[in-house]
Parts: sequence; structure tokens; C-alpha cells
Amino acid sequence: MPVDLWYNKVYSEKTQLPFEYIRLPVCRPAEDERVVRENLGEILRGDRFIKAPHQIMFGENIPCTTVCEPVKATKAEALWLSSLIANDYKVEWYLDGLPAATPYRTTSSGKKLYEPGFRLGTVETVPDPKNVRARSL
Repeated sequence: MPVDLWYNKVYSEKTQLPFEYIRLPVCRPAEDERVVRENLGEILRGDRFIKAPHQIMFGENIPCTTVCEPVKATKAEALWLSSLIANDYKVEWYLDGLPAATPYRTTSSGKKLYEPGFRLGTVETVPDPKNVRARSL
């Protein structure tokens, strides 16, 4: 039984400015392959559901397949993508009508919770080797 995957948007609680997922400089379905689902409520919330080209079947193991060619990002697109990651943008997808979510554990109690969507990326700070001091034990 096929299961639909829908791309929606990327959003951040820091900026309040969502973007369509397919505007990102990543793998995109061809223009003529897009199936768009919109109703008034979705439009008012800024949602733009676009059917993903992935073939997902319930209860079946399907080997990995290529669904589109990667997009070669320009320098400006790469900088824009970096700024979205720095501003904690999350990706919102829906699988069979259910929102994707990412599990995490609270630091205080260790309780497992879920945040909607998944992060577009993370920022990792690398220590400056000039400022690293040797410590003796």
C-alpha cells in the first residue's frame, strides 16, 4: 500500500518567516511532476504542500533510489542556506497525513519529547587551535 510524503515548508520560531521547502537549493522535483494540495486554511497558515517524488510502501523494504538530481547551489544560495541553518529553521514534512517529528530528551528529567519537523542543519563550533591551552592532569 503506497504512503504519500508531502513537502511543506521550512520555518523558524526566531524569524517567523516561512519558505516553501522546494525553494531551498537542494534536490527538487521537476516542475511538471509537482502535485500541489491547497485549501484555504493551508494558504492562510503559509502552507504549500507538494507531493514528494519518493516511493514509500507500507510494510515493504524498498531499496534506495534516486528521486531527482542534486541542485548545484550558487554562492548566494549557499550563504542563504547557511543563514537559515544559523536561524534554527526546521523542515516540515508530512507522511501519510502525519507530521514528521524529531525525538529529544529534556536535560532536567531525561523525559523523551518530540519537536515538530526536523532541523535544516546544525551549527558546530570548532575550537580555534590558537586559543587551545594544554592542560596537565
